[in-house]
Amino acid sequence: MVLLALDTASSSCAVALVGADGTLLAARTEERRTGHAERLVPMIADILAEAGLAKGDLTKIAVSIGPGSFTGVRTAIAAARGLALALSIPAVGVTTLEALAAEARLKLGAVPILAAIDAGRDEVYAAAFDANGNCVMQPCRLPYGRFAEGGSDLPLNDLRLVGDGIASLGLTADALPDSRTGAIETIAVLGRHREPNDAPQPLYLRGADAKPPSAAARIARKVEGSAG
Repeated sequence: MVLLALDTASSSCAVALVGADGTLLAARTEERRTGHAERLVPMIADILAEAGLAKGDLTKIAVSIGPGSFTGVRTAIAAARGLALALSIPAVGVTTLEALAAEARLKLGAVPILAAIDAGRDEVYAAAFDANGNCVMQPCRLPYGRFAEGGSDLPLNDLRLVGDGIASLGLTADALPDSRTGAIETIAVLGRHREPNDAPQPLYLRGADAKPPSAAARIARKVEGSAG
C-alpha cells in the first residue's frame, strides 16, 4: 500500500505519502492564506518525485473533510475524488476534529478529549472522543461562551481540552499547540486504518460565507487528466 494524504481544510496546505508498513515516505506542509488549489497538485508531484513514485503507485487516499474553511475543504476533497476515480483506488475521509484529537492523544496518552476549533461568527466547531478515539459527541456548532457558566452535560473534568476554539467556549485548553487540525502524518495514520465506504463528502456544519470559486472543480479535472 502507498497512501496519499491531503489536507487543505485550514490555513495549511499539506500532503504526505505513507508506505504499507506505515513509514512516512515524504511530506510537505505550507501555511497559506490563499492559493491552496494552485499549490496542491504541484505539492503532490513533489512528494511523489521525492519518494521515487508515480501516481499509478498510489493505492489509497486519505483526505481531511472538515469542518474548516468552506473552499479549502472542497479543494482537497475534489483532488482526492478526482485521483481516486482516475486511478480506480479508494479514498477515505478524516475529520479535522478527530485528527486534532488523535494528535493530542499522541502527546497526552489514551485520554478522552474535547476538540474545538474557532469557526468565526461567534461559533466553535467541536466534537468529543473517548480514550480510544471513538466519537462520543458528533461534530457540531457551539456558541462562544457555551461552557463559561457550567451547565454542560459533558464530563468536562474528565476531558482533556485541545484546539484553538477551547478558550472561546469559556474553557482553558491543555498546553498543546493552538491547532486547527492534526498533522498531515496523523491524517495519514487515521486514513490508513479506515475502511473505504462511499466517496469522501465535505463535513459542512453551516453554509458558506460566500459563493465558493470554481477552483475545486478545476483541480478535480486537473488531477484526473494528469493521473497517468
